Amino acid sequence: MNQIDPIAASAADPAFLAFTAKPVSAQEWESHFNPRAAVPGFASYQEQQAMRSAAFRASLQTTQWQADLAYGRGERHRLDWFKGREGGPVHVFFHGGYWRGGDRKNVSLLARHLQAAGIHVVIPSYDLCPEVSLTQTVESAKQALAWIARKASDMSANAGQISISGHSAGAHLCSMLLAHDWRLDQLPASLIKAAVFSSGVFDPSVALYISVNEEIRLNPAVAQMNNSMLRPVRHHAASWVTVGGAEPWRWIELSLQYSQHLRRQGIDAALEVIPGFNHFSILDSLDDPESSLSRCLMKAACFAAANAESSNLVGA
Repeated sequence: MNQIDPIAASAADPAFLAFTAKPVSAQEWESHFNPRAAVPGFASYQEQQAMRSAAFRASLQTTQWQADLAYGRGERHRLDWFKGREGGPVHVFFHGGYWRGGDRKNVSLLARHLQAAGIHVVIPSYDLCPEVSLTQTVESAKQALAWIARKASDMSANAGQISISGHSAGAHLCSMLLAHDWRLDQLPASLIKAAVFSSGVFDPSVALYISVNEEIRLNPAVAQMNNSMLRPVRHHAASWVTVGGAEPWRWIELSLQYSQHLRRQGIDAALEVIPGFNHFSILDSLDDPESSLSRCLMKAACFAAANAESSNLVGA
């Protein structure tokens, strides 16, 4: 049994989740931090997004994308690359799924409008819990981005113009990528020029107290190690933090806290609570190029293009 009682935890640890005003029941915690519990019809959103994504991929010529490129040796170390213009910027999106599920193929739809603007869009899969620890999940995301940066020129893209985004667990992975020193990988410290975080779970410890942890199998030490709000941002990137206005308020609070974390380090992060969207319907908005979330992704990619550095990948 990996689920922990939030009331007992808060009594034992006065520092327990600083953004929580007071101890809450296990049922309330579940409803706030398990999106599937908060949105009973979540599966219908995912099914429709998968169908629209498949239709988009079917509409492409073989020269417009490459599927299932291997960035590592693992079974899930694969990505899809939707090709933009010659020398164009690269936008990398990490899917959600609470680190234990999700599929890159189900979110291909987000590439449509970015690719039409000449932007290369790359969507990786990554290692999932509980087959690996959350730490290894984060490491596989780092491995994916490093591979993308090194292969960008081969794919006719510009490695000096990289932006990233992610939804839910994918937003957490993006926050960990922003906290990584890329010079350790012989890449530029300012590898990431811009980032969009959508409905992120930036503090993994919230999952310790819900039923999802029976699948993730987090423990407090691993959760703390991968809490991006306890890590300094290694380089400044233009940042947009978004969350659905119809999400539970404690989940919204995670995005507020992370935007403050960025601001305390001098990053003028834009924060947008988008009315009317829950945790799953917010991805539907990526079909609309004029939606708030679509505009954020486009702004990030355009910022990366306008603030390019040399594509020489020697760490500085």
